[in-house]
Amino acid sequence: MKKLKFIDNETLDDAVTRLIQQRNNNNHVFLEFNGVKLFSDTVSIDDAYKQVCGCTKEEFEKRISSTTPAKIDIEDSFKSTAANAIRDVKMSKLLFLTKGGKIYSNIANEYIDDVSKYSIYCKEDKQDEWIATIRKLIYMSGEVEDYLLLSELSARENAGMIMESISNNMSLADISKIVKSQGHTGSSISLLGQIMLQYSPMGVEFVENVIGIGWIKTLDCLNEKYQKVKKAAKKY
Repeated sequence: MKKLKFIDNETLDDAVTRLIQQRNNNNHVFLEFNGVKLFSDTVSIDDAYKQVCGCTKEEFEKRISSTTPAKIDIEDSFKSTAANAIRDVKMSKLLFLTKGGKIYSNIANEYIDDVSKYSIYCKEDKQDEWIATIRKLIYMSGEVEDYLLLSELSARENAGMIMESISNNMSLADISKIVKSQGHTGSSISLLGQIMLQYSPMGVEFVENVIGIGWIKTLDCLNEKYQKVKKAAKKY
């Protein structure tokens, strides 16, 4: 079965539309969206949302709308959260608020600082990359769908807390209980695993013992990253 090429910044709705068009042309193809395989033969919009987001499209849209109520609590709107940072960067771009010639958001920078603190738990050669990636994701606001940025940032927040917990000698068994209680979809657990493999000195151990070999084998993006990191580790 042919795999369709990934398109930068493609939304889930666009991906499903492409697959349905292929099905209507009697083509049997698939694509990967956030680590989840979607097949033209069986895809539907709600099934795709359930696999990627863990709920139907209608439920997802209600969830999103509930995070942006008509009446916003002023105090909450200034808190250092991913959602607030994304909203504030979009507003800064709209109003062209700059500092030193670059788009600037105080809330975004506070959030970046909060998540950047986890860089000290990363592999030594990945610490600068951790910070740079957080900044890049936040300042992509308005150019990429909010839910994609939120999923990436949420995974990094979780990975950072897990790396900190490992550094504080929390057992992988206890970390496993926390991860399982989070109710991950295939997409979100794959993303978390890939980030841990890329940044954490204990990434392989985390993926093997917390996510588990069963999950690894069914998630192509995670398995590819896992095999690559394992292979590199054997050289030393």
